[in-house]
Amino acid sequence: MSADPDRRRATGKTTADEIADEQAEEMTEPLDDQVLPEERERSLVSFGLSRMQTEWGPEERVVMDQLQDMAEERIVALFLDGYELRQDIWSIVRQEVADQETGEPLLDSHGQPVYQKRATGGYVEDWSRLTLAEKEGFLLRIATSMLGWRQLDADLWGEAMVAKTIWTNTYSQAYRQPPTGTREDRTAEGHMGSAGKRYHAVFLAYVSKKANAVVRSMEGLENALKIVIKS
Repeated sequence: MSADPDRRRATGKTTADEIADEQAEEMTEPLDDQVLPEERERSLVSFGLSRMQTEWGPEERVVMDQLQDMAEERIVALFLDGYELRQDIWSIVRQEVADQETGEPLLDSHGQPVYQKRATGGYVEDWSRLTLAEKEGFLLRIATSMLGWRQLDADLWGEAMVAKTIWTNTYSQAYRQPPTGTREDRTAEGHMGSAGKRYHAVFLAYVSKKANAVVRSMEGLENALKIVIKS
């Protein structure tokens, strides 16, 4: 059935705009909500475990690794003072792992020291190594930086929202391009015509999520320092 992309709906929006909004909402909703109705009705047994992809394909893994590295590089650059503060604390409360041959500290892929871990996976830490002056100094550094970190977190969220809006508009324009066609035809055209903008919006949403995690991590570190000062 052909659909007029510029026909106004009851909401006051055109068909193209409403479909673009639907696609944008699907980008950020939980994965369970993005499953087609007919897929939800199938049981796991009938679906077949052999058909389920559990790992990234080789090319997909390369792309994902690159995206993660790009996002991490941007976050570290933006929150460098926070990462340096955390590293200053770890250098005191944690125990570095040394190279068995040279005795030099082992470094990870980011050039940071590798620290000893427990068998359960957690790091070996001794917060009693921090003097009262060091604890108070670290707390002051966190307090004076927190406003900037939260503002940066908000700025990155804003970028992600603007990118999502740009993608939605691009999708809507691509949806209108075919002179004729069914809704499915126009939807396919919308996806193809806005793919680059969609990936950009997804990437910025990912960066925003990581920024929020950094701020929450620093808030947790601040609370931990307050606890050890009282103890």
